[in-house]
Amino acid sequence: MTTVAEAYSALRTRLAGGYSATPIFWQNENNQLPDAPSAFVFAAFSTSPQSLIATGGGRGGNLFRTNATFECFVFVPLASGLADGLAKAESIAALFRGQRFSGLSCEAAQVDPQPVKYDGADWSGNYSAVAAIIDLYFDQVG
Repeated sequence: MTTVAEAYSALRTRLAGGYSATPIFWQNENNQLPDAPSAFVFAAFSTSPQSLIATGGGRGGNLFRTNATFECFVFVPLASGLADGLAKAESIAALFRGQRFSGLSCEAAQVDPQPVKYDGADWSGNYSAVAAIIDLYFDQVG
């Protein structure tokens, strides 16, 4: 069964192994924007409260499901057009859409041309964003 830390690690590994068009920045890391605006991805992982989905093993033997979202914001220089960001976001979404790996079940993977700005980011007004939003879940026994 999968923990939150294992899920995050699996998502990082899959994205880094399947996407190389731009640098990838991660939550709570020392991400340095380039001096001249150029495209990059900012990846954010969040979970929802767990749900009990099956009982029967007694204490320590019940099955819990965690729903999660993996958002990959593709930032492109402001006024560079929408097409490049959409293409990059779609290539990321395609890595995850309908896939199962490392105990994760990825379901929908959509591209949003107007995502909400990520609260932890300050992009200094030099970028426009498109997002690949991956809905997934993983199970844990407890």
